[in-house]
Amino acid sequence: MPSRISSLGASFDVVVPCYNYARYLRDAVESVLAQEVDLRILIIDDASQDDSAVVGRALAEEDHRVTFLRHTENRGHIATYNEGIAWAKADFFVIFSADDIMLPGALARAAKLFLSDRRISMVHGRAIEFEEGIPIEELLTGAVAVRPWMDTSAQTAPSGIGIAARILEEQLPGNPALFTTAEFYRSNRKFNRVHTASVVSRTAVQKEVGGYRAELPHAGDYEMWLRLSAHGLVGYVPRFQAAIRRHPRNMSRQYGYEQDILQRALSLEAVDKACGSILPDGLMMEMRASIAGEAVRAAGIALAQGDRKLRAQLETTATELYPGVVGGMGWKLYRLKQMLGPRVWNQIRDGKLRSKKAIGQMRAYLASARFATDGRRR
Repeated sequence: MPSRISSLGASFDVVVPCYNYARYLRDAVESVLAQEVDLRILIIDDASQDDSAVVGRALAEEDHRVTFLRHTENRGHIATYNEGIAWAKADFFVIFSADDIMLPGALARAAKLFLSDRRISMVHGRAIEFEEGIPIEELLTGAVAVRPWMDTSAQTAPSGIGIAARILEEQLPGNPALFTTAEFYRSNRKFNRVHTASVVSRTAVQKEVGGYRAELPHAGDYEMWLRLSAHGLVGYVPRFQAAIRRHPRNMSRQYGYEQDILQRALSLEAVDKACGSILPDGLMMEMRASIAGEAVRAAGIALAQGDRKLRAQLETTATELYPGVVGGMGWKLYRLKQMLGPRVWNQIRDGKLRSKKAIGQMRAYLASARFATDGRRR
Protein backbone atom coordinates (compact mmCIF):
# COMPACT_ATOMS: atom_id res chain seq x y z
CA MET A 1 0.00 0.00 0.00
CA PRO A 2 1.46 3.42 -0.92
CA SER A 3 2.80 5.32 2.06
CA ARG A 4 2.17 8.94 2.91
CA ILE A 5 5.78 9.68 2.04
CA SER A 6 5.35 8.06 -1.38
CA SER A 7 2.27 10.19 -2.06
CA LEU A 8 4.35 13.30 -1.40
CA GLY A 9 6.73 12.30 -4.16
CA ALA A 10 9.84 11.54 -2.13
CA SER A 11 11.99 8.88 -3.79
CA PHE A 12 15.20 7.13 -2.75
CA ASP A 13 18.09 5.53 -4.57
CA VAL A 14 20.04 3.08 -2.39
CA VAL A 15 23.42 1.73 -3.44
CA VAL A 16 24.55 -1.48 -1.72
CA PRO A 17 28.29 -2.08 -2.30
CA CYS A 18 29.27 -5.67 -1.69
CA TYR A 19 32.62 -7.42 -1.49
CA ASN A 20 32.60 -11.00 -0.18
CA TYR A 21 29.49 -10.37 1.94
CA ALA A 22 27.25 -12.98 0.34
CA ARG A 23 26.19 -14.32 3.76
CA TYR A 24 24.89 -10.86 4.78
CA LEU A 25 23.64 -9.43 1.49
CA ARG A 26 20.08 -10.75 1.50
CA ASP A 27 19.35 -9.50 5.02
CA ALA A 28 20.67 -6.05 4.14
CA VAL A 29 18.75 -5.70 0.89
CA GLU A 30 15.50 -7.07 2.30
CA SER A 31 15.68 -4.59 5.18
CA VAL A 32 15.84 -1.79 2.60
CA LEU A 33 13.04 -3.24 0.46
CA ALA A 34 10.81 -3.29 3.55
CA GLN A 35 10.99 0.52 3.84
CA GLU A 36 7.62 2.09 2.99
CA VAL A 37 8.92 4.61 0.48
CA ASP A 38 9.45 4.73 -3.26
CA LEU A 39 12.93 3.36 -3.88
CA ARG A 40 15.40 1.68 -6.19
CA ILE A 41 18.35 -0.44 -5.10
CA LEU A 42 21.60 -0.95 -6.99
CA ILE A 43 23.75 -3.82 -5.72
CA ILE A 44 27.35 -3.42 -6.89
CA ASP A 45 29.40 -6.56 -6.46
CA ASP A 46 33.04 -5.47 -6.51
CA ALA A 47 34.37 -8.74 -7.99
CA SER A 48 33.62 -10.80 -4.88
CA GLN A 49 35.18 -14.23 -4.59
CA ASP A 50 32.25 -15.76 -2.72
CA ASP A 51 28.59 -16.26 -3.75
CA SER A 52 27.69 -12.55 -3.70
CA ALA A 53 26.86 -12.63 -7.41
CA VAL A 54 24.49 -15.56 -6.94
CA VAL A 55 22.66 -13.81 -4.09
CA GLY A 56 22.64 -10.45 -5.88
CA ARG A 57 21.20 -11.83 -9.10
CA ALA A 58 18.53 -13.73 -7.18
CA LEU A 59 17.46 -10.56 -5.37
CA ALA A 60 17.23 -8.67 -8.66
CA GLU A 61 15.10 -11.44 -10.19
CA GLU A 62 12.76 -11.44 -7.18
CA ASP A 63 12.04 -7.70 -7.07
CA HIS A 64 11.93 -5.24 -9.98
CA ARG A 65 13.22 -2.45 -7.70
CA VAL A 66 16.60 -4.19 -7.45
CA THR A 67 19.34 -3.94 -10.08
CA PHE A 68 22.49 -6.03 -9.88
CA LEU A 69 25.87 -5.01 -11.27
CA ARG A 70 29.11 -6.95 -11.01
CA HIS A 71 32.65 -5.68 -11.56
CA THR A 72 34.98 -8.03 -13.44
CA GLU A 73 37.91 -6.61 -11.42
CA ASN A 74 38.01 -5.26 -7.90
CA ARG A 75 37.91 -1.45 -7.98
CA GLY A 76 37.77 -0.74 -4.26
CA HIS A 77 35.06 0.83 -2.14
CA ILE A 78 35.75 4.47 -3.08
CA ALA A 79 35.33 3.86 -6.82
CA THR A 80 32.25 1.76 -6.09
CA TYR A 81 30.67 4.51 -3.99
CA ASN A 82 31.29 7.05 -6.73
CA GLU A 83 29.77 4.76 -9.32
CA GLY A 84 26.65 4.69 -7.19
CA ILE A 85 26.55 8.48 -6.95
CA ALA A 86 26.72 8.74 -10.73
CA TRP A 87 23.80 6.27 -11.04
CA ALA A 88 21.50 8.04 -8.58
CA LYS A 89 18.66 10.25 -9.79
CA ALA A 90 16.01 10.04 -7.04
CA ASP A 91 15.31 12.83 -4.53
CA PHE A 92 17.46 11.25 -1.84
CA PHE A 93 20.51 9.01 -1.88
CA VAL A 94 21.91 6.32 0.42
CA ILE A 95 25.05 4.20 0.43
CA PHE A 96 24.23 1.17 2.55
CA SER A 97 26.77 -1.52 3.41
CA ALA A 98 25.90 -5.11 2.56
CA ASP A 99 26.61 -6.23 6.14
CA ASP A 100 24.25 -3.77 7.90
CA ILE A 101 20.51 -3.70 8.55
CA MET A 102 18.17 -0.78 7.87
CA LEU A 103 15.61 -0.52 10.66
CA PRO A 104 11.87 -0.15 9.96
CA GLY A 105 10.70 3.35 9.12
CA ALA A 106 14.21 4.78 8.74
CA LEU A 107 13.78 6.23 5.26
CA ALA A 108 10.28 7.57 5.98
CA ARG A 109 11.59 9.40 9.04
CA ALA A 110 14.47 10.84 7.03
CA ALA A 111 12.09 11.93 4.26
CA LYS A 112 9.80 13.74 6.68
CA LEU A 113 12.71 15.72 8.02
CA PHE A 114 14.01 16.51 4.52
CA LEU A 115 10.57 17.67 3.41
CA SER A 116 10.32 20.02 6.38
CA ASP A 117 13.15 22.24 5.08
CA ARG A 118 14.65 22.37 1.60
CA ARG A 119 17.94 23.66 3.03
CA ILE A 120 18.76 20.24 4.51
CA SER A 121 21.63 18.56 2.69
CA MET A 122 21.91 15.37 4.77
CA VAL A 123 20.13 13.51 7.57
CA HIS A 124 21.52 11.00 10.04
CA GLY A 125 20.36 9.23 13.17
CA ARG A 126 21.16 6.73 15.89
CA ALA A 127 22.46 3.22 15.29
CA ILE A 128 22.66 -0.11 17.08
CA GLU A 129 25.97 -1.96 16.91
CA PHE A 130 25.39 -5.71 16.99
CA GLU A 131 27.58 -8.79 16.99
CA GLU A 132 27.38 -11.94 14.90
CA GLY A 133 24.64 -14.31 15.98
CA ILE A 134 22.02 -11.73 16.93
CA PRO A 135 18.74 -12.73 15.23
CA ILE A 136 17.80 -10.18 12.56
CA GLU A 137 14.15 -10.42 13.63
CA GLU A 138 15.09 -9.13 17.09
CA LEU A 139 16.73 -6.11 15.50
CA LEU A 140 13.79 -5.38 13.23
CA THR A 141 11.20 -5.64 16.02
CA GLY A 142 13.28 -3.76 18.59
CA ALA A 143 13.32 -6.78 20.91
CA VAL A 144 17.13 -7.06 21.00
CA ALA A 145 18.70 -6.14 24.34
CA VAL A 146 21.00 -3.12 24.08
CA ARG A 147 22.87 -0.66 26.25
CA PRO A 148 23.46 3.02 25.43
CA TRP A 149 26.90 3.98 24.15
CA MET A 150 27.54 7.69 23.65
CA ASP A 151 24.49 9.72 22.64
CA THR A 152 23.99 8.38 19.14
CA SER A 153 24.64 4.68 19.65
CA ALA A 154 23.61 1.56 21.46
CA GLN A 155 25.33 -1.80 21.55
CA THR A 156 23.86 -5.25 21.88
CA ALA A 157 24.54 -6.60 25.34
CA PRO A 158 26.15 -9.98 26.16
CA SER A 159 23.84 -12.76 27.29
CA GLY A 160 20.81 -10.57 26.63
CA ILE A 161 21.57 -8.28 29.56
CA GLY A 162 20.24 -4.81 28.85
CA ILE A 163 17.02 -3.16 27.80
CA ALA A 164 14.95 -3.82 24.68
CA ALA A 165 15.89 -1.37 21.93
CA ARG A 166 12.30 -0.22 21.42
CA ILE A 167 12.01 0.62 25.12
CA LEU A 168 15.38 2.34 25.28
CA GLU A 169 14.45 4.41 22.25
CA GLU A 170 11.42 5.76 24.11
CA GLN A 171 13.56 6.70 27.09
CA LEU A 172 16.40 8.41 25.23
CA PRO A 173 15.96 12.18 25.07
CA GLY A 174 15.90 14.18 21.91
CA ASN A 175 13.72 15.54 19.14
CA PRO A 176 14.41 15.84 15.43
CA ALA A 177 16.89 18.67 15.06
CA LEU A 178 18.60 20.79 12.46
CA PHE A 179 22.23 21.87 12.75
CA THR A 180 23.99 24.69 10.97
CA THR A 181 27.36 24.13 9.33
CA ALA A 182 29.21 25.57 12.34
CA GLU A 183 27.18 23.52 14.83
CA PHE A 184 27.76 20.30 12.91
CA TYR A 185 31.48 20.91 12.48
CA ARG A 186 31.94 21.68 16.17
CA SER A 187 30.03 18.59 17.25
CA ASN A 188 32.42 16.48 15.14
CA ARG A 189 35.71 18.06 16.16
CA LYS A 190 36.91 15.27 18.44
CA PHE A 191 35.57 12.29 16.51
CA ASN A 192 33.09 11.29 13.84
CA ARG A 193 29.71 11.10 15.56
CA VAL A 194 27.83 10.13 12.40
CA HIS A 195 27.00 6.51 11.62
CA THR A 196 27.40 5.93 7.89
CA ALA A 197 24.57 3.39 7.84
CA SER A 198 22.14 6.07 9.06
CA VAL A 199 23.05 8.76 6.52
CA VAL A 200 20.75 9.96 3.75
CA SER A 201 21.80 12.82 1.48
CA ARG A 202 19.85 15.04 -0.86
CA THR A 203 20.86 13.69 -4.26
CA ALA A 204 21.18 17.09 -5.92
CA VAL A 205 23.57 18.26 -3.20
CA GLN A 206 25.48 14.98 -3.29
CA LYS A 207 26.11 15.43 -6.99
CA GLU A 208 27.05 19.07 -6.47
CA VAL A 209 29.74 18.30 -3.87
CA GLY A 210 31.08 15.34 -5.85
CA GLY A 211 32.23 11.87 -4.92
CA TYR A 212 34.42 10.28 -2.28
CA ARG A 213 38.18 10.89 -2.39
CA ALA A 214 40.57 8.07 -3.26
CA GLU A 215 43.24 9.41 -0.89
CA LEU A 216 40.88 8.94 2.08
CA PRO A 217 40.07 5.21 2.15
CA HIS A 218 39.34 5.28 5.88
CA ALA A 219 38.02 8.79 6.60
CA GLY A 220 36.23 9.38 3.32
CA ASP A 221 32.87 9.33 5.09
CA TYR A 222 33.99 11.94 7.65
CA GLU A 223 35.24 14.22 4.89
CA MET A 224 31.99 13.72 2.97
CA TRP A 225 29.84 14.71 5.95
CA LEU A 226 31.85 17.90 6.36
CA ARG A 227 31.51 18.66 2.65
CA LEU A 228 27.76 18.02 2.62
CA SER A 229 27.18 20.06 5.76
CA ALA A 230 29.08 23.01 4.22
CA HIS A 231 26.30 23.16 1.61
CA GLY A 232 23.27 23.05 3.87
CA LEU A 233 21.69 22.13 7.18
CA VAL A 234 22.16 18.71 8.76
CA GLY A 235 19.10 16.93 10.07
CA TYR A 236 19.23 14.56 13.02
CA VAL A 237 16.62 11.86 13.68
CA PRO A 238 16.80 10.73 17.35
CA ARG A 239 15.73 7.19 16.48
CA PHE A 240 17.56 3.97 15.72
CA GLN A 241 17.86 4.20 11.94
CA ALA A 242 20.24 1.32 11.29
CA ALA A 243 21.96 -1.67 12.87
CA ILE A 244 25.68 -1.97 12.23
CA ARG A 245 27.09 -5.47 12.18
CA ARG A 246 30.39 -5.89 14.03
CA HIS A 247 32.70 -8.59 12.70
CA PRO A 248 36.45 -9.07 12.12
CA ARG A 249 36.31 -7.86 8.51
CA ASN A 250 34.76 -4.44 9.24
CA MET A 251 36.81 -1.78 7.46
CA SER A 252 36.63 0.37 10.60
CA ARG A 253 38.60 -2.29 12.47
CA GLN A 254 41.52 -2.07 10.07
CA TYR A 255 42.65 1.28 11.47
CA GLY A 256 43.68 2.25 14.98
CA TYR A 257 43.12 5.58 16.70
CA GLU A 258 46.44 6.98 15.50
CA GLN A 259 45.79 6.16 11.84
CA ASP A 260 42.30 7.58 12.18
CA ILE A 261 43.76 10.92 13.30
CA LEU A 262 46.12 11.02 10.32
CA GLN A 263 43.22 10.40 7.94
CA ARG A 264 41.07 13.05 9.59
CA ALA A 265 43.88 15.56 9.25
CA LEU A 266 43.99 14.82 5.52
CA SER A 267 40.20 15.19 5.47
CA LEU A 268 40.43 18.72 6.83
CA GLU A 269 42.94 19.67 4.16
CA ALA A 270 40.60 18.32 1.46
CA VAL A 271 37.57 20.12 2.92
CA ASP A 272 39.52 23.36 3.21
CA LYS A 273 40.39 23.22 -0.49
CA ALA A 274 36.87 22.29 -1.56
CA CYS A 275 34.73 24.37 0.81
CA GLY A 276 36.99 26.75 2.72
CA SER A 277 35.69 29.79 0.85
CA ILE A 278 32.08 29.17 1.91
CA LEU A 279 32.66 28.16 5.54
CA PRO A 280 31.97 30.60 8.40
CA ASP A 281 35.00 32.70 9.34
CA GLY A 282 37.35 30.96 11.75
CA LEU A 283 35.55 27.62 11.64
CA MET A 284 38.25 25.73 9.75
CA MET A 285 40.90 27.08 12.12
CA GLU A 286 38.87 25.72 15.06
CA MET A 287 38.75 22.32 13.38
CA ARG A 288 42.47 22.39 12.63
CA ALA A 289 43.30 23.25 16.24
CA SER A 290 41.10 20.46 17.53
CA ILE A 291 42.46 17.72 15.25
CA ALA A 292 46.03 18.94 15.87
CA GLY A 293 45.43 18.49 19.59
CA GLU A 294 44.20 14.96 18.96
CA ALA A 295 47.30 14.29 16.85
CA VAL A 296 49.52 15.33 19.76
CA ARG A 297 47.61 12.98 22.05
CA ALA A 298 48.02 10.20 19.50
CA ALA A 299 51.75 10.97 19.24
CA GLY A 300 51.98 10.42 22.98
CA ILE A 301 50.40 7.00 22.55
CA ALA A 302 52.85 6.13 19.77
CA LEU A 303 55.68 7.31 22.01
CA ALA A 304 54.55 5.03 24.83
CA GLN A 305 54.41 2.15 22.35
CA GLY A 306 57.91 2.89 21.10
CA ASP A 307 56.76 3.53 17.52
CA ARG A 308 59.14 6.30 16.46
CA LYS A 309 58.02 6.50 12.84
CA LEU A 310 54.34 6.90 13.69
CA ARG A 311 55.15 9.34 16.50
CA ALA A 312 57.14 11.56 14.16
CA GLN A 313 54.38 11.41 11.55
CA LEU A 314 51.75 12.48 14.08
CA GLU A 315 53.95 15.23 15.46
CA THR A 316 54.53 16.64 11.97
CA THR A 317 50.84 16.38 11.18
CA ALA A 318 49.92 18.32 14.32
CA THR A 319 52.35 21.17 13.75
CA GLU A 320 51.58 21.52 10.04
CA LEU A 321 47.84 21.38 10.60
CA TYR A 322 47.91 24.04 13.31
CA PRO A 323 51.29 25.57 14.24
CA GLY A 324 49.79 27.10 17.38
CA VAL A 325 49.49 23.64 18.89
CA VAL A 326 53.05 23.96 20.22
CA GLY A 327 51.89 26.56 22.73
CA GLY A 328 49.24 24.34 24.26
CA MET A 329 49.32 22.24 27.41
CA GLY A 330 48.92 19.03 25.43
CA TRP A 331 52.12 19.73 23.53
CA LYS A 332 54.04 20.56 26.70
CA LEU A 333 52.98 17.34 28.38
CA TYR A 334 53.91 15.47 25.21
CA ARG A 335 57.41 16.99 25.40
CA LEU A 336 57.64 15.87 29.01
CA LYS A 337 56.80 12.33 27.95
CA GLN A 338 59.45 12.53 25.24
CA MET A 339 62.08 13.87 27.64
CA LEU A 340 61.46 11.09 30.18
CA GLY A 341 61.20 8.36 27.57
CA PRO A 342 58.59 5.63 27.02
CA ARG A 343 59.71 3.34 29.84
CA VAL A 344 59.68 6.01 32.54
CA TRP A 345 56.46 7.56 31.27
CA ASN A 346 54.71 4.19 31.29
CA GLN A 347 55.83 3.77 34.90
CA ILE A 348 54.33 7.18 35.72
CA ARG A 349 51.10 6.25 34.00
CA ASP A 350 50.90 2.97 35.89
CA GLY A 351 51.85 4.58 39.21
CA LYS A 352 55.06 2.54 39.46
CA LEU A 353 57.76 5.20 39.10
CA ARG A 354 60.54 4.76 41.68
CA SER A 355 63.46 6.59 40.03
CA LYS A 356 64.41 9.69 42.05
CA LYS A 357 66.36 10.99 39.06
CA ALA A 358 63.35 10.77 36.75
CA ILE A 359 61.10 12.37 39.36
CA GLY A 360 63.62 15.19 39.72
CA GLN A 361 63.77 15.70 35.96
CA MET A 362 60.00 15.83 35.73
CA ARG A 363 59.70 18.36 38.56
CA ALA A 364 62.44 20.55 37.07
CA TYR A 365 60.75 20.54 33.68
CA LEU A 366 57.34 21.40 35.13
CA ALA A 367 58.89 24.30 37.03
CA SER A 368 60.92 25.60 34.09
CA ALA A 369 60.20 28.64 31.98
CA ARG A 370 60.35 26.33 28.98
CA PHE A 371 57.23 24.51 30.21
CA ALA A 372 55.49 27.65 31.42
CA THR A 373 55.89 29.63 28.20
CA ASP A 374 56.09 27.83 24.91
CA GLY A 375 57.15 24.18 25.13
CA ARG A 376 58.89 24.45 21.76
CA ARG A 377 62.32 23.22 22.69
CA ARG A 378 62.97 19.63 21.69
